[in-house]
Amino acid sequence: MSWLTFATLFIPTLLFLSSFVLDAFKRSYSNEDTATKAIPFLWDNFDKEGWSMWKCEYKYKDELKRIFMSSNLVSGMLQRIEKLRKYAFASVLIIGEDNNNVVEGIWILRGQDLAFNVSNYLHIGLSISILSTL
Repeated sequence: MSWLTFATLFIPTLLFLSSFVLDAFKRSYSNEDTATKAIPFLWDNFDKEGWSMWKCEYKYKDELKRIFMSSNLVSGMLQRIEKLRKYAFASVLIIGEDNNNVVEGIWILRGQDLAFNVSNYLHIGLSISILSTL
């Protein structure tokens, strides 16, 4: 099964209604100051039962040479999972400089399970773990 097929199949129809409206958070994150508005909005409204947070790191750090190459890698990864946009939010950062950088990020996903099997479907080289202490 390809990543596109899997992303098309992922529709969380069996999940209960949640008080957290992801689109409202995305609007706040995009249009307002992140530190003073968006993050407080997230903590005030986040539904721990209906949503989960995950930390990701790119596993093959020795492949991350130039910043623009790391940026292309992140852009390609996010394009591959476009179908999850309604059920997910990600903030992925490239930290460092040429020949010494890392790719790390935070994901917010609908439900308590990872929305995709990284190794079998996306082949994007991510190590993903749930943040259990919210």
